[in-house]
Amino acid sequence: MTEIGFTCTPCTPICGDGLLWGNEECDDFNTNDLDGCSHLCLKELYWDCTIASPSVCNPICGDGVIIPPFEECDDSNINSNDGCDFTCLVE
Repeated sequence: MTEIGFTCTPCTPICGDGLLWGNEECDDFNTNDLDGCSHLCLKELYWDCTIASPSVCNPICGDGVIIPPFEECDDSNINSNDGCDFTCLVE
């Protein structure tokens, strides 16, 4: 019997179905790269993803890497009133 979210022979998770199973680090209902969760359902560098079904991924503000269009700036901190606020938007 096949469980929801798996194909068998052998049973492996289905990446892109929104269900977080097995060795998947994330599953955001798609197999697009550069949105935080890769086509292999692995968390991409500079992103943080919820451990949930489906996963929600957001760029990490304060890491010094700007991920457009989500971040306008990233000055390696999450302090406001320094030109780049705690959500990585220009002040």
